[in-house]
Amino acid sequence: MPRPRRPNHFVAIRLLEKEFRQASVQIRDYLTRLVSGLAEHFVPVETLHISLCLLRLDTQADVQRARDALQEFGFNNRRLLPPPLVLSFPHGLRDFKSTVLYLQPEPLARLHALARSLERAFKDKGLSVTCPSENLCPKGIKLHATLAKVRKLPKGMEASSQTVQSIPEEIYSQAPAADFGCQVVDTLELCSTGKARGCDGFYNTLAAIRLH
Repeated sequence: MPRPRRPNHFVAIRLLEKEFRQASVQIRDYLTRLVSGLAEHFVPVETLHISLCLLRLDTQADVQRARDALQEFGFNNRRLLPPPLVLSFPHGLRDFKSTVLYLQPEPLARLHALARSLERAFKDKGLSVTCPSENLCPKGIKLHATLAKVRKLPKGMEASSQTVQSIPEEIYSQAPAADFGCQVVDTLELCSTGKARGCDGFYNTLAAIRLH
């Protein structure tokens, strides 16, 4: 069976609120004082986001169809009143296999409904919507905000005594409670997964829509 192709684009909710970013920095600073090697594994504040949809776009025509699909989705879902979806992060820090430190947003059911609608909009345009590997993101935490991620060492490289290979609960559970505030979902952005970054430090954004 051929291996599924990796996504190279995604639709993001950027986490821009001051409280969220301040809390993220607070957690990072505290944990890196405990384990200095964790510093390199934290997500840069400028790139904090929740991925709603993952896509494989292989041609410029694919990219244009994705832009069109997102614009149509925004037009069909735009509201005159303030946006109805405001996310909070009440459950605190969690981990997946001690390698991903993340937050799960609420209301999760409504966020999943938004993601499913978005996926249908892309599929209706004949685009390839992909699913993350179960090794990286099991079904239960598909929608989440990653704060830190420990990546595997390159093949053939041996870990030194200073190499961080996990983020166990006994480490992050020591962090003081942090208020991540609320995040209004009013803008969605189509981004590429490459190393290119915009002038604000976020991923290269190909299209963006407002939902109100």
